[in-house]
Amino acid sequence: MGGQILGEVYNPDPNNEIARRMLEEFESRRAFPLRDVRRRSFGHGGVYALYYNGPFALYQSIRSPDSRIPIYIGKADGDVGTRLKSHFKSINNAYNLDLDHFTVRVLPLTAAWAVWTEALFHEHYDPLWIRGAFTGFGNNNPGSKRSDGKASNWDVIHPGREWALTMSRSSNARVQLKAEQERWELENANLVVELFGGKAQVEDDSDDPDEILDLFALFSTDR
Repeated sequence: MGGQILGEVYNPDPNNEIARRMLEEFESRRAFPLRDVRRRSFGHGGVYALYYNGPFALYQSIRSPDSRIPIYIGKADGDVGTRLKSHFKSINNAYNLDLDHFTVRVLPLTAAWAVWTEALFHEHYDPLWIRGAFTGFGNNNPGSKRSDGKASNWDVIHPGREWALTMSRSSNARVQLKAEQERWELENANLVVELFGGKAQVEDDSDDPDEILDLFALFSTDR
């Protein structure tokens, strides 16, 4: 029989036409307040994006009043409404976030297309809440048998989900938050000088991960 066994990698869309059309279609969909998910009927799967437009200090560079810079992108193979209502609850339970500062955009898709499109959107938008220092927002309640595990980085930054409050805080999250603090200080040098009269410091030999959040706690609240 003819044909190559392996050959060159096959690319069915060499000009990225499908990707371009998918992004254009997604951007054409109207965003709506996350608070409204309780009153909406979906009944389908797809890909969605969350957008933030509030005062939380770490997120000022990605504030998106026009719902164009996603803070999170996810997918749902089943009813996307179920997934969004779970996110609604997570944000509503967080002590330092406000639901009224979030909007959402949804693109209904079949399950097969949703997998590919989510990967495309992650690469294109690079949303903050899927990066290492902020991962864990999309986590579900692990159940009582695992309630003594370690809280996600997202739950360290935004405590309040009841099932995560009993979990220990990871030392890895402490290191990542330290790096994120330094990045934040570099991007907001003028604000740090105004508030503190110089660069805020966190002792490297601290055993208390809460000290990493001292800078955030002074003015990183969304309520």
